[in-house]
Amino acid sequence: MLFVLLGWAGYGHSRIDSTNVIRSPYKKERDKFFTFQTFKRGFNSDSLKNELDKLEGRRKDVWSRMDSLHFAQATLRTGNYKLADHYFHYLNPSIKTENEYWWNHIETLLMTDQIRVGLEIMNHDMPGVLQFSEVYFMKKIFIAEIAQKKDVKWYKTHSVLKWEVDTTLNPTDEDFDINIVQPIKNLDKVLKRIIHHIHEEDPVISRTAYEMAMVMEPYFSKSQTYIILSIARHYNKWDKEILAEIKRVKSELLFDKLKIPNFRTYFPRTEYWRFDYEMLKEKVIESKREKNLETPVLRVEAEKQELGFDPQIIVVVGIAFVFLSVLIFLRAKRK
Repeated sequence: MLFVLLGWAGYGHSRIDSTNVIRSPYKKERDKFFTFQTFKRGFNSDSLKNELDKLEGRRKDVWSRMDSLHFAQATLRTGNYKLADHYFHYLNPSIKTENEYWWNHIETLLMTDQIRVGLEIMNHDMPGVLQFSEVYFMKKIFIAEIAQKKDVKWYKTHSVLKWEVDTTLNPTDEDFDINIVQPIKNLDKVLKRIIHHIHEEDPVISRTAYEMAMVMEPYFSKSQTYIILSIARHYNKWDKEILAEIKRVKSELLFDKLKIPNFRTYFPRTEYWRFDYEMLKEKVIESKREKNLETPVLRVEAEKQELGFDPQIIVVVGIAFVFLSVLIFLRAKRK
């Protein structure tokens, strides 16, 4: 009887577990104006290997300009900034007809610490740059890099973007998209270009992300603000102002029963070996070596033993031996 009761109790418990689903009291916050997508960190090693393999399989003396631009882009993405800079310097891509490679050139100048050269190119190629455009924000970041080199704590007293937000703007206003949404999207593109390459601590990226958060907070969701603040924190863990803002926004999200965004969903970890240019080169060489391998021999024939004399001698000696044997036999028969 006891076993029956225990069995019934266990059955009842399992039914309760299977039917009662505990729902989280926290819900996901939505934003109809702007949401961050994943910040890609680094570039896919397989696609880079294929690109290098394809280019190196072609003679350089017949390379087109586009081939050279492709190679410069690939070397930038593998982390070989010196070689990328060599190609981009002589190719000098146009912002109008070779826009993506023009941006790659600017990224290369940032990575090779040629800040003033980058500013000169941007000023020359885009003299009438629009406020809050992609080039506008990139120039602001380059200028901040110069300030950072003069004073490592410049960010405590100076601003990167110098973005004065019009607090009278309302999301229902006609100018809201032009003055807030599109500029935020442009800044997002610029940050994604830089973050693609830079993975270590960087106060300029940190402060740019922080100031972006301060512009976004009045108009966008707390969740999106929390994401960009977390990126700011990643690039400068010593900035106490950023830490304080993250804690405040997080507490407000919890108070409103809103889910805390998973930082790694938007900012994945970096696999550093992917940026080893020499390793990628080895992969290209190994791939070529495998293609040139001969068809394996599945059956090995027995090796012929080398003799210390000419095999024809055996034939001559054999014939002579037979001839002598016949003579001896005939003489013996006569007797």
